[in-house]
Amino acid sequence: MARDTALDSEVGKTRMRLATILLCFLLALPASAQGIQQTKGNFEDKFRQLDEVLPDPNVYRNASGAPGHQYWQQEADYTIKARLDEDRRRLSAESTIRYTNNSPDTLPWIWLQLDQNIFRTDSMAELTDDFGGPGRRGPAVSTGGGGEPARLSLEEVRRQQAMEDNEYGYEIRSVRLVNGGDLPHTIVGTLMRIDLPTPLEPGQSVEFAIDFDFNIVEENTIYARSGYEHFPDDPRPGGNDIYLFAQWFPRLVAYSDYEGWHNKEFLGRGEFTLEFGDYDVTMTVPDDHIVASTGVLQNPAEVLTAQQRQRLGRAVPTSRSSSLRRKKPKRTSAPGRAGPRRGTLLPTTCAISPGGRAASSRGMRRATSSQAPRTKPSWRCRSGLRKAASCGANIRPQRWSTP
Repeated sequence: MARDTALDSEVGKTRMRLATILLCFLLALPASAQGIQQTKGNFEDKFRQLDEVLPDPNVYRNASGAPGHQYWQQEADYTIKARLDEDRRRLSAESTIRYTNNSPDTLPWIWLQLDQNIFRTDSMAELTDDFGGPGRRGPAVSTGGGGEPARLSLEEVRRQQAMEDNEYGYEIRSVRLVNGGDLPHTIVGTLMRIDLPTPLEPGQSVEFAIDFDFNIVEENTIYARSGYEHFPDDPRPGGNDIYLFAQWFPRLVAYSDYEGWHNKEFLGRGEFTLEFGDYDVTMTVPDDHIVASTGVLQNPAEVLTAQQRQRLGRAVPTSRSSSLRRKKPKRTSAPGRAGPRRGTLLPTTCAISPGGRAASSRGMRRATSSQAPRTKPSWRCRSGLRKAASCGANIRPQRWSTP
């Protein structure tokens, strides 16, 4: 009996100590949040001082968040050779990326965005899609309720069938060091991590190559931001396509002083920041295409007529829109969908903007000439935040500058 009484006493003391510790913890909670809470109500003080919530200033960013005297930003330079396979509606490319570590940190790996992987059936965007939920991007669907059944539109049926019938997303053929061996890499959703053979020290650069392909989605069917749009009523046999390429090449994830790697999954909405860099891009498409993009055309003599080059020279320094090609030519032959055609290459630019956007349209404005047929001409151009301007079918110069 005495032993039981002593045991009950110890249990009681233990409970009292636990209760005291819990009470102290609960009393400490409001004190830690008083800096951003209104003390006379349960609402948030809209007029609180921002220094309560903003991080302290440092050598990289001052109190306003603007760059400080030791601010840095990474650099990623791209050399890309891309080819459009119109018959298969497929893009193939070989890219070389030079990544410079301007941060004070040592990086054992680097991250890249693989935005095209959002169209894979096992992507996080597809697997987390809430049928009829708020913020959903795509054809109309309804969860029903109130005696009404769930409904999906014919457009949604068409989208689901297209996703089932086609294999979308990147096919990464190789990831390797330039003049070196293969690089180990891991792909998870729309992100790829490349493990470097030796950590990248501050001030150092690494140059590596990625070969990739992907099937181009039909924009209006998949409800994507880019892809091809088909025009079945076009007079050409089989119709006609216009291609819009955005978020089409593997690109470096941004690395910053306040967050490190911004390696977040792409779910279809929103945009990602990019590192500064230069782009040297060669695009090879069928000879009856018009290509429009931002950048500085490097080989106008190969792809433009003398008259078009004169118009281009007059258009670049102006702020007005200008067309390099004025009249719709008469056809001298009935063009088919594939095979060599006689023609001159029309107003075009051949670089990739910092946002990664390029467009190509088939046929519709082909100019005839007596030149030898060319089935796969290439345009080469350069673009970058340090370079000025653009040229294209409709010219509107754009300029960027670094701080």
